[in-house]
Amino acid sequence: MSDSQRFPVAAHALAYMAHKGAVSADRAVSSAVLAASMPTNPVVVRRVTAMLAKAGLIATRAGASGGAWLLRDAADITLDEVLAAVHGST
Repeated sequence: MSDSQRFPVAAHALAYMAHKGAVSADRAVSSAVLAASMPTNPVVVRRVTAMLAKAGLIATRAGASGGAWLLRDAADITLDEVLAAVHGST
């Protein structure tokens, strides 16, 4: 996946999680649901969410009942942080 694809997927995923109120494990949004909300597939979403998790912006849980959720209030996450997360500059 190219660098130019990661940022929009990451920004959309974070915005979607905020919109859906995914702020805890019991409100997690699956990669399939995230992928359906944008023109990509769940594998791409999982790769990007792994980067966001490594940067401490979200948490993820694998498995059939897995998904991703925000670790911080969406209003406190800057686009610079998202860009750094997907470009490995965290």
